[in-house]
Amino acid sequence: MKHLILIALLISFSACQKNASSQQDNAATMQNIATVDSVVVKKSDKIATIDIAYPQLKGLSDAEIQKSINDSLKVEAGSDISTSNGMEMPNEFNTDYQVELLNQKVLSLTQSHYQFTGGAHGGTVLAGRTFDLSTGKEWKMADILNNPESLKTIAELCRADLKKQHTFEEEWMMSGTDPKEVNNFSSFWFSKDGLHLNFGQYQIASYAEGMFEVKIPYAKLQNILKADVIAAVK
Repeated sequence: MKHLILIALLISFSACQKNASSQQDNAATMQNIATVDSVVVKKSDKIATIDIAYPQLKGLSDAEIQKSINDSLKVEAGSDISTSNGMEMPNEFNTDYQVELLNQKVLSLTQSHYQFTGGAHGGTVLAGRTFDLSTGKEWKMADILNNPESLKTIAELCRADLKKQHTFEEEWMMSGTDPKEVNNFSSFWFSKDGLHLNFGQYQIASYAEGMFEVKIPYAKLQNILKADVIAAVK
């Protein structure tokens, strides 16, 4: 009889533990779990074709922070789109985005913007953007680096990777990855695999050669990025 009572107590205790663990998991799930919706705007006439898609957060626990981030992510066509370019081809303004990382701490994504208002060809800008979901602040390169000298190491890693991808005009590529110009590294984002950097049209090579992306794995970033940044994105 004593054995039966002991077994019953053990079963009851185990059930309580599972129930408590389940409640903790559910509570964690409800804390600051945001999702991303798309806002799409399409317009077309003889002057311009507009196809816009931009992301909007929903479900963030702090409505004020959510609004601040969403206001920053909103995209509208520029006023120059509404004026004829004097060519048979209409103006174009196209934007899209890709969520690269979304967890309880950060939203990291890319926004692509293509614009044509006449001339030989249009132009595309790929902007990497990362937001701290606890403050609404958008991280710049200086915000994530362990110290100012870390940008030199990032530049070295990027140059080594780029040289494996393509044969560049040396002076052009070196200028476009010069760590003294922090804007050279302004388009970055995070994924589960590491830090990504985009080098845009004309930055390190000709328009025809396109844009280039470098991915630096987290294993190489331990002494380059701030510890709390790595903890937030991994």
